Amino acid sequence: MKRVLLSLLFCGLLLTPCAATDLFAAAAQNAPQPAAAAPAKKGSGFRGNPDTKIYHNSGCRYFNGKGSSKVFPSAQEAVKAGYRPCKVCKG
Repeated sequence: MKRVLLSLLFCGLLLTPCAATDLFAAAAQNAPQPAAAAPAKKGSGFRGNPDTKIYHNSGCRYFNGKGSSKVFPSAQEAVKAGYRPCKVCKG
C-alpha cells in the first residue's frame, strides 16, 4: 500500500512542473506584445563617423555605434562629403 501511494505521489510530482509550464506558456501567448522599436528613418541607409570620416551601411555591426552620427541618403553622398567606406561592410 505504501509503495502504491509513493508511486502516485512521485508521478504527481513529475507531472506538476509540466502542467505549470503549459499554463505559463499559454499565459505568455495571450499577454500583450511590447511595441516594436521605431523603424529607422527612410534614407538613413548610411551613417558616418565625423571623427574618423568612415561611413557604414545599415547592415554593418558599427552602423549604430556611438560615433556614427552623420546620416547620408546614399554612399555617393558620403564619398562626396569626404568619407571613405568601412573596411568591414565595404560601405
